[in-house]
Order: sequence, then C-alpha cells, then structure tokens
Amino acid sequence: QLVPQEAVQSSLLGRMTMAELVDVFEAFGAQGLASCDSVAQAIVHRYGANGGRISRRNAARVIRVMAQLRLARPELLELLLAELNGWQESDPNGSELRPRPALTVLWSLSALELLPRTAHLVDWFLEFLCREAVAGYVLGTKAQAVELFESLGAAQSSLPQLTTRHLETLMAEH
Repeated sequence: QLVPQEAVQSSLLGRMTMAELVDVFEAFGAQGLASCDSVAQAIVHRYGANGGRISRRNAARVIRVMAQLRLARPELLELLLAELNGWQESDPNGSELRPRPALTVLWSLSALELLPRTAHLVDWFLEFLCREAVAGYVLGTKAQAVELFESLGAAQSSLPQLTTRHLETLMAEH
C-alpha cells in the first residue's frame, strides 16, 4: 500500500529541527515558490514543541521569506509578531539586538505592509539601527545601507513623524 505524499512530507518535516525547517523554508523563498504551506505549518508546530522558542536569526529568516514571497500565513505571521514583541519586551534597550536581524525584520515588516500595525516595533528597530555605532556599521556596507534606506523610505509614507525623527538622528550623527 502506498503512503500518501502528504503523510511522508509531514512525517519528514515533523522530525526536523527548527533550523532545518527554516533552511527548507528559505530554499522555497530563494526559488520563489509560494506553495510552502506544509513547511509553514511545521514551523508553527515546532515552535510550539520548542516551548515557544525560535532564535532571532531564524525568526528574521522566516519573516524575510514571507516578505519575499508575499505570504500571508496568519498563524505563522502572528507567531512571528508575538516573538518580535517578546524581543522588545525582554530587551527594551536593544542591547541584545544585532544589525542584520534588525534590518531584515524592519525590511520585511515594510514589504509585508505591516508598518502601521507594528509602529512600536518599527520605532524600536530604528532607534537601535540609528545609534551612532550601529549606524556606522550598517552604513559601511552598501547592501545594508540600501536596506536601511529602503525601509526608511517605506516607513516615511505610513509613519512620517517617527521616520523623520530617526532620519534626523541619523543625519546628525553621520
């Protein structure tokens, strides 16, 4: 008797670690394949099985794939937004943030058109990214500088006061 393809996929995905699932999800994104519901569901399931834990790097990678593919998987999106809110709550000063995940998430929130809904997170990420030491690092790499200014440009239309404040800080320091 043949085993249905879905059962094979779900059993394989069910045995994968979070990092492996994110790798698979990212591979879908790199190929432009939006038919990755089973992987998205497996990430949500693994998150629950892990006691609600996902690394900042993996969370940033997942939300970037969602943005690249313009995926609107509500359960996965809500999980990621809750995770991002947890980052801010546990680290209000952003002392544990790193530029790459912060840029990735900020760009992804913009691409997913979530800026107004996540204004408090946008403010938190921009506050971190516009700090003199962090901004110097980010602006020193062309790809990161472009990503920062793309995000600022997108945020300007939906969050003009917030964006203007951070642009002024950035210009004053650099």
